[in-house]
Amino acid sequence: IAMALVNDDRVMRAIAARHGASPVQVALAWLLAQQNLVAIPKSGRAEGQRDNLAAAALRLDAQDMAEIAALPKDRRLVNPDFAPDWAA
Repeated sequence: IAMALVNDDRVMRAIAARHGASPVQVALAWLLAQQNLVAIPKSGRAEGQRDNLAAAALRLDAQDMAEIAALPKDRRLVNPDFAPDWAA
């Protein structure tokens, strides 16, 4: 569901179109550009692994970064059973 939400986001799709990338690659590139944050992408498919590597080479500009930073942050897209209680 998280990938579908990212792929369907208007802002992420616009940024992706400017860079010839997918919205998921843009999201991963944004995560990789953050300080004090470690992104651990995962894919069991060779195509997904290639996409993840391509995201590492994607350079988002200040406008891209600002547009992504301005997106609402009122929900978690990934919240596995073993995660801490984020609301606490």
